[in-house]
Amino acid sequence: MENIIKELYWGNIHPVEKPVDKGSEYAVCQHKINQIYDELNSCMGAEEQKKFSRITELQMDSEALAARESFVEGFRLGAKITAAVYIGYGDDNVYEYKRDER
Repeated sequence: MENIIKELYWGNIHPVEKPVDKGSEYAVCQHKINQIYDELNSCMGAEEQKKFSRITELQMDSEALAARESFVEGFRLGAKITAAVYIGYGDDNVYEYKRDER
């Protein structure tokens, strides 16, 4: 466990850079998106291509931000679950889980 903590600290862990498996659901979806993107791009003028490219970039930025937030929330949930296991949630002790007030 100590090694993974050091690797995380030094910035050597990059789960977002994991290669996509060929034939995976994600890869198939991306291929379809790229095909449609290319089809649309080929029948647009230069100005429309520029706008389409910009909105595509903004959409990717938005998706990256959503993925980051989901990762952070998942990490927090995992930490809470781990804490509950170590503290003994569910055992008859003094620990009582309270959901974050939002």
